[in-house]
Amino acid sequence: MEFNELPGSGQVWLHMRQPSSTYLSIITGRAGASITSRRTPVLLTQLSVTGVRFMTYLRFPVDEGYKVNLHIVFREWEFGLLGRITMRQREDNMLMYECAIDPDPAIRKAIAGAMLDLVRSADPDGPDMQSLFWRISG
Repeated sequence: MEFNELPGSGQVWLHMRQPSSTYLSIITGRAGASITSRRTPVLLTQLSVTGVRFMTYLRFPVDEGYKVNLHIVFREWEFGLLGRITMRQREDNMLMYECAIDPDPAIRKAIAGAMLDLVRSADPDGPDMQSLFWRISG
């Protein structure tokens, strides 16, 4: 299991090597207008307690006015996350996105637990888990 910390941010991103089922749908557009878009599969590449990074061939708007729903399932964990796409960049023939998750302490704690579970399962004799948990959960 690979993870990295963004310099100066204290933010830990877990690189997802496990298969996951991840779908994205747009739920609100500009000025909060309700939108009913169909779910589309995306490739989850990184996870943190404050956001996710994913790849797809589709072009989504990077606009604070749009809100998205990400439905993520891996191992025994399942999350329905609301957030906003904050970054888009080309990676080879796909687009990489970063989505900031709406702040919710309970969701962040659950994501930290899921991240810790993934790290433990990949390397049970690895780094001190209590220390890692506090770094992940911020």
